[in-house]
Amino acid sequence: MILAIDGGSTKTISVVFDEKNNEIISSGLAGSANYSTNPVERSMDNLKKSIREALKNGNTSMDRIDRAIVSIVGIGDSEEATLIGRRILSDVLGSMKYDAVNDGLAAYQLGNGNMDGIAFAPGTGSVGHYRYGEEMNRFGGWGWSIGDMSSATWFSKKSIERAMFEIDSETVDRPFKNMLEKHFGMDTREFAWKIETRKMPKEVLASFSRRLSLMAADGDPYAISLYEESGEYMGKIVEGIGKKIGAGKRVSIMGGTMQAGDFYHKIIRKHIPDANIFYGYEIVVGALMGDQQNFEFSFRDELLSQLARSMEKMPVKDLKEYLNIEKPLSRP
Repeated sequence: MILAIDGGSTKTISVVFDEKNNEIISSGLAGSANYSTNPVERSMDNLKKSIREALKNGNTSMDRIDRAIVSIVGIGDSEEATLIGRRILSDVLGSMKYDAVNDGLAAYQLGNGNMDGIAFAPGTGSVGHYRYGEEMNRFGGWGWSIGDMSSATWFSKKSIERAMFEIDSETVDRPFKNMLEKHFGMDTREFAWKIETRKMPKEVLASFSRRLSLMAADGDPYAISLYEESGEYMGKIVEGIGKKIGAGKRVSIMGGTMQAGDFYHKIIRKHIPDANIFYGYEIVVGALMGDQQNFEFSFRDELLSQLARSMEKMPVKDLKEYLNIEKPLSRP
């Protein structure tokens, strides 16, 4: 059997895959595996927990796992980041054979398989890849301090900018200030200071994006404008890359921000009509598909269905804590 792991900035998901029967047996969740923005020990603990939960839910053990396939944030970001990531995985997996790639590459595999095209993954952070022939190129992934456009962190930062404007302009109606202070449980200047001094973890900052999506769904014009800005940005990126690799190539968008809902999917498809949309927790299937010699979208879709069924057996508290959902979402 194969252990597939996708370690992101907010959640880590592991699945046990029976390659003889082409079946996902079970899955398990934990928190952030991002060792760039969190202590290495925390990343290791969450990787181990997600593995432990997947094994427990599948009523199996590591003795029955032949090898592991890992997609994880940080691998491939730099030589140092890759070395740190591999040391972590060697410690977590021991002597087990494993293959590891950046989670952005697994996202590409999920959406586009072996075809030329573009994949953009706006989750807690954001990174993208495009393929042209044998050439795979990366874009985005500049880091949450200065970039990561369309990510949950970007949405949260833009919301805080709006709250600061409401305060500085003495605006009477202050929906962003009020909602942010309710979410973080502190005064605006307090959480601004925590962000400035790097005392607020990236995933905590990004967590406000869920409230922002609810504000947009309720019709808040500024919240909607942020999703429009994000959709327009994606459209321009796709248009620009398309001029290099040729128009009409496969385009896939995936990540935790896709959980904002149908209104956001419609905005994205307004700018990218043929966009294929996936949720962030589904990227682990991309890691599995990268191991397949012959990629078939029908098999990928079956694995997505199997993953959803395995997640239905997870404790609801885990789904709420790590994915902010109560059950697997319907396909976009």
